[in-house]
Formats: sequence, C-alpha cells, structure tokens
Amino acid sequence: WDTVPRSWVKFDNFAPSVINRGILERVAEAIQATDVVIINGEGSIYDRQRKGRMMLFVAYLSKYYYNTETILVNHTADLSDGEMQRMAANVYPLLDDVVFREPVSARHV
Repeated sequence: WDTVPRSWVKFDNFAPSVINRGILERVAEAIQATDVVIINGEGSIYDRQRKGRMMLFVAYLSKYYYNTETILVNHTADLSDGEMQRMAANVYPLLDDVVFREPVSARHV
C-alpha cells in the first residue's frame, strides 16, 4: 500500500487520511505552517512514477483542501501516460502558478 494515490479518482479518497494525520503527517504540518507552498519539481512528471504523483497530490492538497497559495516550479512534464495526464489536467488549473523547465512541457498541458 502506498500513501500516494495511483489515480486521479483516488485523490479525494486519500485526502481525509492526510488531513486527519493518518498518512503524510509531516506534509500536512508543513502546509499548515506556511502561507505559500512552492514545490520544486527538480525533474520530471512522467509515466506513473511516484515522484510525479506525489508532487501533484501535494499540490492538490495544498490548494484544494488547505486553500494555500501553491506554485509548482522547475519541472518537465511528459503526460503521455493517460493517468498522469488526468492528474495534471485536474491539478494544474487549480494552482497559482506552474513553471516548466522548458517550453515543450508547457505545450503538452
């Protein structure tokens, strides 16, 4: 079992466990302790890798559930995986800003 959802439809199923501190306790504490969440992608969102799912899930939690200004920066997005594309399509529009490493990623969104 993973603490990060593997599909977009599971994001809202996992969120109560984060909010109630059953999983990702440090993430919840960090979000609540700040006015702005800046997620440094430091790499890529591709395939269905955990790193990309985690970035998108934390961004979603921060913005949607905690109503915290949220920015995702310094990343590349290869959204050829249908599930990652769904996650990004639902999360990116919520964020206050999204900054890619290169223009190719921006065109895929």
